[in-house]
Amino acid sequence: MVSKTFKKLLTIGFAIVLSASLLTACGDVNPDKTLMKVDGEKVSLGLGNFYLRYQQATYETYYGISEDSWSQNATEEETYEQTLKRDSLDTLKTLILERQHMGDYKIKLTDEEKSKIKEAAKAYVKDNNRTAKEATSGDEDTVAEFLELQTIQQKVEDAIQSKVDGNVTDEEAAQKKMQYVYFAFSSTDESGNVTLMTEAEKQQVKKQADQFAAKAKKQKDFKAYAGGQGMKVEEASFDKNSTEPDAALIKAALELKKGKTTGVIEGENGYYVAQLTSEMDREATDAKKEEIVSERKQEAVTKQIKKWKKAAKIKVNKRQWKKLSLTKQGIKIKQEEAAEDAATE
Repeated sequence: MVSKTFKKLLTIGFAIVLSASLLTACGDVNPDKTLMKVDGEKVSLGLGNFYLRYQQATYETYYGISEDSWSQNATEEETYEQTLKRDSLDTLKTLILERQHMGDYKIKLTDEEKSKIKEAAKAYVKDNNRTAKEATSGDEDTVAEFLELQTIQQKVEDAIQSKVDGNVTDEEAAQKKMQYVYFAFSSTDESGNVTLMTEAEKQQVKKQADQFAAKAKKQKDFKAYAGGQGMKVEEASFDKNSTEPDAALIKAALELKKGKTTGVIEGENGYYVAQLTSEMDREATDAKKEEIVSERKQEAVTKQIKKWKKAAKIKVNKRQWKKLSLTKQGIKIKQEEAAEDAATE
């Protein structure tokens, strides 16, 4: 994942500062060492360190992860540090391969893009103190190379996606629409405390739902009737692959004709009564079409990158990569820049 902040580095020289509490020097990290070879092309440890550290800064600044959190378990198999390092290394492999294959799509950087990259790299060096630059291996050449990779990545992936079929039929994307009333198996007090109902209480709710369903079936305007009974009416667009708001409700609603109402449907956390209001919700269907095309595009990129990685000869110097430790130095994006970026979310 590339952070919004990192993308903005093309036009803004973001300054980052180290956490004041942990200033352990990384003297054993030599940015000129080779981190890996991708089909014979050497990738420096400095480039890998720069990308990893900016990812670290993003998480520590925007997601509230502290330096102490990196050593904690993210899963049974990995710590947060191991997860971020694995993902960062995998992304770096992708970036290198995309640069190697840019010629397949007749892609070149424009003079304007090269100029922006150079300016941003100079700004980064100017805006950061020595400690920050050493911690991130943030010299001008390394920053410029990464920004070049970022720019190429966008161009290559756009080229891959441009070949994707953007046509989606109504039938493929068709979304139905329903209105429903939900009878929960729990209650919430004014303080927000949730209390699960007893079996006896659930039976009372079931009777209420049965009475509502029986009368709702005879009404032309489900929403108006439910509102008149003091019920809250929700709406949902769905298809056969939907699971929200409840799989059992979706299954029952799929069987309805427009204007027809279900009986009482028992879901995981409550009872539902619903009426189908549209066989094809135009707005939701059009949105689904966009989603399908987006998924096709992402799948095309993923498939192509997977093919390149399978064909490439990639050798990682694990000993050098192991030297990079997120637990030794906390890194944060300068607070005034972080506040500015948050304001534009």
